[in-house]
Amino acid sequence: EIEDFWGGVKPIQWAEGGPPLLQSGVNVVGFPTGGRTICVTEGVVSRIDCRNYRLKTAAAAPGKLLVIQIDAAINAGNSGGPCFDNE
Repeated sequence: EIEDFWGGVKPIQWAEGGPPLLQSGVNVVGFPTGGRTICVTEGVVSRIDCRNYRLKTAAAAPGKLLVIQIDAAINAGNSGGPCFDNE
């Protein structure tokens, strides 16, 4: 059943210009707790950074993670939803 649910789904790709720029407008989509429909909030990209991260095992090599911070409102239950810019 799970494979049928995800059948045909493709990952979202960056727009041709790459990730959004600082102060770009964005929309966040989610399904808040207790809601009956989706919720869309808007904001801007407030920070772009590249952070080192390390898994909790001693043998894991550190890596780099692109971090994009936004100021759009995140309602209870819809954190982790997709964030889109105008492209």
